[in-house]
Amino acid sequence: MDTPNKFIQDTTSFSSEKAPVNRLYARYRRTLFIVVLPLFVIITVLAANQYHDQQEQVVANLRQSTSSYAFALDGIAKQANDHVLQLKAWSENYLTSPPSHPSDLRNHFKPKLINGQLDAYTLDGVPNDKRAFVGQLVWNGQDPRQTGIGDVSIDQALEFFP
Repeated sequence: MDTPNKFIQDTTSFSSEKAPVNRLYARYRRTLFIVVLPLFVIITVLAANQYHDQQEQVVANLRQSTSSYAFALDGIAKQANDHVLQLKAWSENYLTSPPSHPSDLRNHFKPKLINGQLDAYTLDGVPNDKRAFVGQLVWNGQDPRQTGIGDVSIDQALEFFP
């Protein structure tokens, strides 16, 4: 009979020994929480500040590059506007006083045939060294190699090419 009482005493002593361990565990957990929580808050605040600083730096870089592109674009737009104004002045003067001589490019017109029939005259006969500077002009009238054909309009068109 001695054995069951001894077991009860052992269990009671085990419970009474476990209580200080639980209190110690709770105290350590509370101490760890008190130490870790401020560190976690500090790390979070530092990370947020670093993110904010990096974001401001990226925005500043974007603003700077955008303003430099805007400055360059303003220069290009001004040059284009000046060029258009020059072309306007040139075309107004050019159309009031057409060229008085036939263009040298008239000699390079070649007839274009479709199914053996004359379709038009083109500048396909321009030499290779001048071809890079000449556009394509199609003349649907009589032979433009003759100076009297096309009057001034063909010479005006050919003057646009060097």
